[in-house]
Amino acid sequence: MSRYFTPFQKLILGVAGLGVMLLILYLMRSILTPLALSLALTFMLNPLVNALERAGLPRVVGVILALGLLAALLGLGGYFLFPKAYLQILSLRADLPVYMDTLKQHGLQAQKSLHRSFPWIQQINFVSQGVDALHMLVIRLFQDIPTIISSVFSILAIFLLMPITTFFLLKDGHQIKRAFLQSVPNRYFERVLNVVYRVEYQTVAYVRGLLLESLLVGAMSTIGLLILDVKYALVIGMLAGFANMVPYLGPVVGAVPAVLFTLMDPSGSPWWLVVLMFYIVQIIDNNLLQPLIYGRSLNLHPIMIMFAIILGSQWAGLWGMLLAVPTLGILKVFVQELAKELRYRLV
Repeated sequence: MSRYFTPFQKLILGVAGLGVMLLILYLMRSILTPLALSLALTFMLNPLVNALERAGLPRVVGVILALGLLAALLGLGGYFLFPKAYLQILSLRADLPVYMDTLKQHGLQAQKSLHRSFPWIQQINFVSQGVDALHMLVIRLFQDIPTIISSVFSILAIFLLMPITTFFLLKDGHQIKRAFLQSVPNRYFERVLNVVYRVEYQTVAYVRGLLLESLLVGAMSTIGLLILDVKYALVIGMLAGFANMVPYLGPVVGAVPAVLFTLMDPSGSPWWLVVLMFYIVQIIDNNLLQPLIYGRSLNLHPIMIMFAIILGSQWAGLWGMLLAVPTLGILKVFVQELAKELRYRLV
């Protein structure tokens, strides 16, 4: 290839190939969700499967045992947590009109104070506009019921497909990687092997760390909310843990509902204690959990992460936001290796 293409032409071909790959991923985004979830489960369970294989068990048996252990843990968690979470959701649904009235009263008081301070905006009725927007949201929700029903079937299909995909990735993943490396020409083998190792190391470290960090943040938030006697502590704590998977935005998403419910429930703890609790959780997360769990596995600038999250949300919604950071890490590896190749060719 080097006899027919200049380094600049190779760069153009590489960028064009990357663009085609991204286009294919965009067109196939509807099936990427179960694949991404299967990869995450594979990254989590692969060390256990490898340990069982080193202990003398056939890999297939190790995969079945690992998946069985995961299913048992999920079943136990669902058995103890789901009924309580479901009861809290039903209670929230019953109390929602009262909370809406309380929120409206707080809004009217804030609006009066704002109008006294800034008389020139008295013609703007923020509360009415907010209530109208919420009313339109409810109407839209009922209009989207067919879409929600179809989404339920899609979720069921994902959960049926995930265990099968995860089983074969755990069983044959190392063989797939070996077959791919064997197909690489000798002159590119070392560089491709380095790229595969770096991508695998960064992605595995990030996904495992993200799941562990979210679990710990969710547990700390739930315990803190229970200590402060905040209503719906389990649901809000689970939301905080799940939202923590989105860098920078997640902690805010998890804290806002807790603060709002505290403001609307005068009999509960002061709102500033809830804010302080979430602040302490974030201090522990940022200064203890993240350095211990991630180390320097990605080493990405915050601006790049925020930009990737925004692009991911526009591309594939929530799943795009969750997959934005590991995808950015993979692209960073490819760009660095491409820059090394160009420097080598041009010097």
